[in-house]
Amino acid sequence: MHQALSSENLELTVAMDYYETPTGLLADYLLPAACTLERCDFPAAAKAMEPLYERRDDYQFWRELAIRLGQAEHWPWKTMEEVCDYRFAPLGVTFAQVLRGGGPPPAPKYRKLKARAS
Repeated sequence: MHQALSSENLELTVAMDYYETPTGLLADYLLPAACTLERCDFPAAAKAMEPLYERRDDYQFWRELAIRLGQAEHWPWKTMEEVCDYRFAPLGVTFAQVLRGGGPPPAPKYRKLKARAS
């Protein structure tokens, strides 16, 4: 792994993590990742706080990179919460409602068909 990620084999290595992992230490750039409390981990929970300093969650990282590469039209949602709202819209609920337990209506209950007497 060390040989594969070394600068003699790759022109550029970028890592994004919470800590200085061995992979991060080999990277040319180590980007700070948002911690669990700073990210929207659907279906677990909404973020408890905004990311501190220059940390980013995965969605922010990929969206900002895409915008810089001229692909802004493919990333219209600014946050992961907005993405979830868009995805839940056909169900008539929002991300916040799902987190509060007010999600989509329960699935219909089915019953087994009884065998007919011939």
